[in-house]
Amino acid sequence: MTGVASRLPRASLLLPLGLVAGLVPACADDHDTIADRVRATPELSQLRLALDASGVMGELDGDGSLTLLAPTDDAFAVFLDSQQLSAAELLATPGLADLLRYHVTDPARSVDELGAVTTLTTLEGRAIELTTDLDGLLLNGDVRLISTPIEADNGVIHELDAVLARPTTTTYASAPHVPLDVGRTDDAIVIDDAGYVRDLEVTVDITHPEVWRLDVRLHNDVTGDDIVLASSPQTYNDDIATTFSDRADHDVVDDVVWGYDAEPAFPEASYRPVEPLRFAYGTPLAGTWRLVVDNRDFEPSGWLNTWSLRVTSTAERPDPSLAVARPRAVSGVMAQGFHETLPVRIKRLSGLAGAVDVTVGGGAGVTATPVTLAADDDVAYVPYGADLDAAPGTRTLRVDVTAGRPHRSLALPGAVVVPDASGVELLAQVPLADLGAAGGEGNDLWGWTDPETGHEYALVGTSVGTAFVDVTTPTAPRYLGLLPTHTDASLWRDIKVYRDHAFVVSEAAGHGLQVFDLTRLRGVTSPQTFTETAHYGGFGNAHNLVIDEETGYAYAVGATDPGADPVCAGGLFMIDLHEPTQPTYVGCFAGGVPEGATPGPAYPVAAYTHDAQCVVYRGPDVPHQDHEICLTSDGQIDGSGNFFGIADVTDKAAPVQLARITYAGAGYTHQGWLTEDQQYFLLNDEYDEFGGSNTRTYVIDVRDLDAPVVIGVFENPRDAIGHNTYVVGGFAYQANYTSGLRIVDLADDDPVAMAEVAYFDTHPEDDVVAAGTARCSR
Repeated sequence: MTGVASRLPRASLLLPLGLVAGLVPACADDHDTIADRVRATPELSQLRLALDASGVMGELDGDGSLTLLAPTDDAFAVFLDSQQLSAAELLATPGLADLLRYHVTDPARSVDELGAVTTLTTLEGRAIELTTDLDGLLLNGDVRLISTPIEADNGVIHELDAVLARPTTTTYASAPHVPLDVGRTDDAIVIDDAGYVRDLEVTVDITHPEVWRLDVRLHNDVTGDDIVLASSPQTYNDDIATTFSDRADHDVVDDVVWGYDAEPAFPEASYRPVEPLRFAYGTPLAGTWRLVVDNRDFEPSGWLNTWSLRVTSTAERPDPSLAVARPRAVSGVMAQGFHETLPVRIKRLSGLAGAVDVTVGGGAGVTATPVTLAADDDVAYVPYGADLDAAPGTRTLRVDVTAGRPHRSLALPGAVVVPDASGVELLAQVPLADLGAAGGEGNDLWGWTDPETGHEYALVGTSVGTAFVDVTTPTAPRYLGLLPTHTDASLWRDIKVYRDHAFVVSEAAGHGLQVFDLTRLRGVTSPQTFTETAHYGGFGNAHNLVIDEETGYAYAVGATDPGADPVCAGGLFMIDLHEPTQPTYVGCFAGGVPEGATPGPAYPVAAYTHDAQCVVYRGPDVPHQDHEICLTSDGQIDGSGNFFGIADVTDKAAPVQLARITYAGAGYTHQGWLTEDQQYFLLNDEYDEFGGSNTRTYVIDVRDLDAPVVIGVFENPRDAIGHNTYVVGGFAYQANYTSGLRIVDLADDDPVAMAEVAYFDTHPEDDVVAAGTARCSR
């Protein structure tokens, strides 16, 4: 037939035929096939047209035992929109028959029988993967059965909420064998194949002596998207040789090996990345994909050996709704009555516009809480509450997403952990994303009390800058804004305060010293991005900053010059802060030989200082009273030397080393603090626990500054890594990896006989690996 009628949409021709067919008497044998059932089911009209146009309908009209997985009209409407096809264009598509045969499998299976298998081989030849979640069976990860099965003489029909896309899995590999420069190194894989990403795994082989200095991400040149695979992984061990997969059993964030030269940092075959690879869902396969490695070492170090992409793609563009995922299972601390937030990260595919409704619920004791994302948002921090007395322990949370399409649920596992605490109450918690650091990390915090208003502020160091939070009402902290990093992102960022100004250093190359006038926080009503009040570039990056607020001098430690070479050998870089917006270099101290001491390993020409406390001395050693004294933690992460030092820095032009000692079991001398009477120093070592001990605090008698002596060790009952200690009011406040905040009563008569009196464990699941709290504010 030719002419106008042949160009009309097929539906306009078949509708009258259907009316006529309804007047024809039923066949005498009353045979009722899958084809008959499709024709008689109103919500399968688009499928009926496609089966007739492709010739596949005849395969469903004979004898045998088949299962038809039948997308409904609503499902086809979404599919047509995603493929940018009209209904008529679909019927003329050359590959239509293969697409439909991918929805037919042999033999007939009930819902229970489908749930008992993991794959189905289709008439088209490719397989369908079957999994389950809270709401039942899933096909290929996100297509769901939505109605009661329709029985037929030659099989069964299961209606679907989406059209199944046909997957093809291909591995693309590169072997660049290139050195890792300081800063960014990347390598590209160019893919010419057509299709769209449905699933993705990344395998990498990187050689590096300290992978905690690395950020590794996957970048797509076409979309500009980045997916963070590993960001400063919490390990000092070597090399990354593993596969990043959303289906892995281990998290990069929690399960890499914490240690030094113990074993590979990533010993498992696969890890869930920091950000889910599902964010690549729906991305065009063709284009340039890059593995990007950011190396924060001071010099070129390590190699990018090989990497590969294992991509499951589909010729059909995936449903343009949402890719919903979380970086890892929820394991946040939650107190009774306190509303934690669950981060639900949403990637919008092109073709989706407008607001998105998200609801978190499911599980006893969990209240379903809805939230709407505006059209330009991609992250929701959804509040949820739980009565932990009524239903303590692990929850399974369900995230329901609707966006102008039939309802669909995606199950996300999660755990709410009852806090292990005594004598400490959690009043509030602010997620990093609410501090302008989504996808980043936190490292350090300090505090400031406004002398005019009495408002209290937390100054929070994150990988992307310094966040300011008004904590005057502790149950309702209020984020005021962010001072961005001066150069690049870095996990290490430390803040101190002097004369109502914040002074910020970072391990980011070329960062220098940021100065911020804290009185600018007065009257801020909505979050904003702040600018520096001043900047000092006399050094490049620094690990920490020490300020003696009584004298007005600052000491940058572990610093490099702007060209990345160590300054003061990483010792005390001295700065005059009397004019806070005009910092001035006044001297350097990099260790030396005390008067009367014998030169040797304890007194090298250069001594790296990791942290320090500098005070005007008013202790019992009379000759040194009223002098400015710095007590230094001179830790070498490579184990080449770990010492506790004492220096007189009163004369900035001629500082003097008074003493320098080591101690049994030294691993990585990290930080410490004087008791308030300045008679004893409480020292943390970050690596000594790897020798098999619980958390240890070394007590050093400094009543004679020229001859300090380790007089004992306080051992906490937990086997976590010690990190930072501050002494206030006769108590030591200790922030340790995984075991969180520990509060220790300092005995008046016996400095070693300390006793833990309160704690708040931020990571009760495990007190060994690195996680939890690393710094508490004074």
